[in-house]
Amino acid sequence: MPVHDVGVLPDGRVYYVMKRVHGRRLDEIARAGASETELLRIFVRVGEAVAFAHAQGVVHCDLKPSNVMVGAFGEVLVLDWRREAVAPARVRRNGMGGVATRVGTPGFMAPEQERGDFAAIDAQSDVYSLAPCCATCSRGGEHPLAAMRSSRCRRRRTRVIPACRRSSPTSRGINRTRR
Repeated sequence: MPVHDVGVLPDGRVYYVMKRVHGRRLDEIARAGASETELLRIFVRVGEAVAFAHAQGVVHCDLKPSNVMVGAFGEVLVLDWRREAVAPARVRRNGMGGVATRVGTPGFMAPEQERGDFAAIDAQSDVYSLAPCCATCSRGGEHPLAAMRSSRCRRRRTRVIPACRRSSPTSRGINRTRR
């Protein structure tokens, strides 16, 4: 995504001017029922853009299908390159002037991002994020953990745990694991 201008406003806020893009987001394309071949073509282009950024020392830190735009002629653009992406090992400031505790979107973040371990965030963090992006697209835009989370919640609400009897071989195994 080309950046045409960067500067500081009189009140101290940083601004940047980028190309206005038109197209559809990758999550919308996946929900619309795009073929696996088309999704894979797009995903390969996303990987190429991310590899180029990594070669320049830039880490995205928030890769997800809604941050990928596909233009009318098939061009693939990775969006939402934040200022924290440029120097991932520095302490980050959020847009309100405070210190950020995490950078990224839950469900797409690498473990080091979840922990807020900024010193550990690097190109591998983006590579990690590509897996849930690909899985989300292959599931028609639904994050793979969404169904698991909802089924877990249903089980927690309806699950009744019977009292264990020590004479049952199964309950003996359960009782051993609880100690």
